[in-house]
Amino acid sequence: MSNNPLTRERAPLVPVGRSALRHPLLVVLPVFIGLAIGGYLGLSRTPVYTGTVQMSIGRIDLGAPGALAGFSVATQNLASAYSRAINADAVVRPVAAQVRATEESLKRRLSASPVADSPVFIVEAKASSPLLAVKIANLASTSLIDYVTELNRSNPDSQRLLRAFQDAALTYNRLLHAKDAAARAYDISATAAHQRRLNRAGAKTEAALLRRETLRVAYQNSTQGQSSTSLVQTLSPAEKASSDRGSKLQIFLFAGLVGGVMVGLATATWRANRRRPFAESLD
Repeated sequence: MSNNPLTRERAPLVPVGRSALRHPLLVVLPVFIGLAIGGYLGLSRTPVYTGTVQMSIGRIDLGAPGALAGFSVATQNLASAYSRAINADAVVRPVAAQVRATEESLKRRLSASPVADSPVFIVEAKASSPLLAVKIANLASTSLIDYVTELNRSNPDSQRLLRAFQDAALTYNRLLHAKDAAARAYDISATAAHQRRLNRAGAKTEAALLRRETLRVAYQNSTQGQSSTSLVQTLSPAEKASSDRGSKLQIFLFAGLVGGVMVGLATATWRANRRRPFAESLD
């Protein structure tokens, strides 16, 4: 008898690649099943449609000192600022009323982003139908133009200057009547007292006239450009909507392919190593 006892050990594990070669059907079948599931999920889901409007900064005041030198930077900054205003309540509210949607749900559907190094920005609207996506995108761009136009028209100092001008005009008219009365009194009796009264009334009237005209000019300057072209203009309205069906289908198919390959390799490896033979060795 030998003094070296025999020991029984499992054979080494079969590698994944060799397992796949031994059982190709176990690899291929899950891949086809994964692709089929991914394709079904991608085709059965409701696609999301996107309507796109291209907008740009159409006009700035080039007459302002230094405006021409900073035109490029100014338009880019304005494009970035106005694109962020797409979800402003004043922009969303009229659109929500026209499409019969809540403002919160509409804000989730709307987005805008500036195009790098240009005065152009893009407005996008997502919806479950192409017609609705186009409609929301166009309505939102129009509402944004109205909002920006009103924003640039509203000068908080204009109303104050208008009230001050009206008060100055009333004061001037009152002092003008007082001057006329003093002039008539002087015509009736050309005394020194009447002369002084007429001089004082004339001085006050001239001062009131100067104040009225100064306020007139200030008010006119504050309202200049209120009827000018809007800063924001539509370059290209939405005419048709794009669908995410193709891109989402690719994602689902890729996920099904990866999942199928992983399941197939795991199954083939398990099958190849399920009944590994024992190998005898001497201790």
